Amino acid sequence: MSNGKSASEKDYAALEADFDRLREDVASLTETVKKVAANEARGMADAMRDGIDGAAERVRKAGKRAKNSAQDAAESLQASVEEHPIQSVLVALGLGVVVGMLLRR
Repeated sequence: MSNGKSASEKDYAALEADFDRLREDVASLTETVKKVAANEARGMADAMRDGIDGAAERVRKAGKRAKNSAQDAAESLQASVEEHPIQSVLVALGLGVVVGMLLRR
């Protein structure tokens, strides 16, 4: 009978050792999955940051172009008014009359 107990005890000891190795493997796998997930999250965050930075730069450039265009148009209009003041007053008066008529309707 002592042979049966010792064999059974050996089997339980082997089973415990296998479970201990399995726990270690699961813990190691968990750490690896955490590292992979963290690296992927960092990569996605970097890609999003780059995309946002690029979009912000495009918006700034578009804003500068719009500002420059508006300044050019204002300067052109001012030069035109200075060159032809009477015509400018008559055009402004005509536009005012048209807008007034449209607003009355």
